Amino acid sequence: MVVRRAQAARHCLFLHADTELPPGAVDCVNQALASGLHRWGRFDVRITGHHWMLRIVGLLMNLRSRWTGIATGDQAMFVPSLFSMLWVASRPTLDGRH
Repeated sequence: MVVRRAQAARHCLFLHADTELPPGAVDCVNQALASGLHRWGRFDVRITGHHWMLRIVGLLMNLRSRWTGIATGDQAMFVPSLFSMLWVASRPTLDGRH
């Protein structure tokens, strides 16, 4: 699995070496995690090939992921980076508490 960084190490993106990201993927990651609504995310998988069952397999993988919250490396999972989480946790709040 290859680890790539999005937006100056604020987020980590994990994907398999044979996985291609969709156009605008970095912007999607940044928007999803910046909103504060999501602690992690993933992309839908689309399996390329000639056999018609590959489309069904991809559809079922995406449905399972939506229903269970479980993702695979083929779906390019993303999370806030550990370093940014530690930095935010170490910053004092407005009232001086950590």
